[in-house]
Amino acid sequence: MRWPRRVHRWRGAQGLRRLSQGLGRLWPWWWLVPALVLAMALGWWTGARAAAGRGDRQAAGDPGGTGGAAAAEAPGAGPAVPALAPLPPAKPPQPASRGGAPGHRTGGRPGETHVVRQGETLYGIARQYGLTPDVLMAVNGLQDERIYVGQVLVVDGQIRHEVQVGETAWEIAQRYGVTLAALAGVNPDVPDLGRLQAGQVLLLPRGARPGARGSGPEPDRAVLAALARPGTFVWPAQGSISDGYGYRIHPLTGRQAFHTGIDIAADAGTPIRAARAGTVGFAGWLHGYGNTVILDHPDGTRTLYAHASRLEVREGKRVAQGEVIARVGSTGNSTGPHLHFEIIAGRPIDPEPYLP
Repeated sequence: MRWPRRVHRWRGAQGLRRLSQGLGRLWPWWWLVPALVLAMALGWWTGARAAAGRGDRQAAGDPGGTGGAAAAEAPGAGPAVPALAPLPPAKPPQPASRGGAPGHRTGGRPGETHVVRQGETLYGIARQYGLTPDVLMAVNGLQDERIYVGQVLVVDGQIRHEVQVGETAWEIAQRYGVTLAALAGVNPDVPDLGRLQAGQVLLLPRGARPGARGSGPEPDRAVLAALARPGTFVWPAQGSISDGYGYRIHPLTGRQAFHTGIDIAADAGTPIRAARAGTVGFAGWLHGYGNTVILDHPDGTRTLYAHASRLEVREGKRVAQGEVIARVGSTGNSTGPHLHFEIIAGRPIDPEPYLP
């Protein structure tokens, strides 16, 4: 058979000789294959080097790849413009110092929240948003500094205060170190701060500080005992009590409301006297109260005189007990000439037991 003979012919040295003879006949062409492979390898290597060079220049601040040299002139174009020096990288925002710092934001966007992550603390979160820990606690109604992973905290820096029985707008403003005008400005839906209801929630202006001038919610027993001593107070006006302290039907709204002082009916123009020596802490128009004087006393208590027709003192003036500070009127929310008088010892208390 011819087939086995042909297979036998390729064995050994004879087969190698025939293979070399065949490649010899193809010599003009077979070298093209390794040459093409070598050219492709050189092209890939050159491209990789160019890409690496562009990356280095971009990292050095030369996005155009000019390396800071002048660009070549194009035909018909103007002279080449030197590449501008790269701008310095923007300085990353620095965290505010503990308790916030001037120039840093105080709180996030309105209603912004923060979800507590593992390892975060109340102090760290407050510092991140430029708040004080006290403000962050007040915003979220926290009683202490303990927080837990996954807890959602409001970080907009706007404190919300729930009105307690007997609290006045003046007392709330003083407690948080803000003005009444600012308090009214962030609560446009509250038409009259002079008629607050227990349970009502007020927004506090940004920058409010819990306990700025704060007195405790409950009157101090030692202070109350001192106030009860004879001669501590005198009657602020001559007249008769027309409305007492406590719950009543409000004469203007017809709804039950808490009356935080006593009303002394008197003729318009009757002198209003300082029930106790002190310093004028406020003298001006107070929402709902009309023309009002508030005296600060050395033991931290205050007395309030409202609905006056005219004020006789200015803020900062020291007044003696019995000195005329205003005149009876019917300004603000009033149904007739009278003096609305309050004693505030942490919160308004009933004045009658302390008057002679």
